[in-house]
Amino acid sequence: MKDRSSKKLFQEIVGYPDKVKVINQVFDDKTAIVARVNSKIEFRTQALNWLPPMRLEVKAPTSVKLGLQELTLQFDVRDERYFSRVGLAFDDWKLFFIFATPIFRLQRRQYQRLKIPAKYSNKAFLMNVNEVLWNEECQIVDISLGGCSLMLSYRSIEIPVGAAIIMDIQIGDNPSFIVIGKVCYKQLQKFGGNSKVKIGVQFRPHPKYSEKIQTVVQKLATDIFSSWTKRKS
Repeated sequence: MKDRSSKKLFQEIVGYPDKVKVINQVFDDKTAIVARVNSKIEFRTQALNWLPPMRLEVKAPTSVKLGLQELTLQFDVRDERYFSRVGLAFDDWKLFFIFATPIFRLQRRQYQRLKIPAKYSNKAFLMNVNEVLWNEECQIVDISLGGCSLMLSYRSIEIPVGAAIIMDIQIGDNPSFIVIGKVCYKQLQKFGGNSKVKIGVQFRPHPKYSEKIQTVVQKLATDIFSSWTKRKS
């Protein structure tokens, strides 16, 4: 089930010419590349030279020690987000990413809801509903740049669609942050043998937390891609 879900989430770029086209665009646009070493270490870099068929010279990080391991890459091209697992090569003190494996595009990047993996730590504390204090810790089901879904206790059936809410969200090992949103739907569901309420929340754009949401979604997408590719290998 997990593999089928990830297959729908990540679309393989089929064919060498299309793969090269994407990498050429990364080089031409000087696109920022986020390279994940492991769940706790990543760095940002940039393409310096493209040497077909597979070698992309990049700026070597100064604060991260690299060996001959594989990395997970994430980068944006023309409003689409791409992922790939690459090998490393060092030649005359230069660092190269080796694109010997497929490149995948994240489906509908702007609106794609990323389901929180079962073992991924997450919690949201609902603090305020329509300017009324509401103290309840709940589970985040999925999240995107534009919103999230929450699973709450049965008493949350009282929250009306359209309600303005304030939440404190924490996902993975990222710091918690405050978001303001609006309830866009509400469903009564059975969850773990108990009656629960699932609500969909649309985030209200705000410069104070929009960047934090982007960081969380980026890391979550990379984690999901890394886990999926490891299961496939």
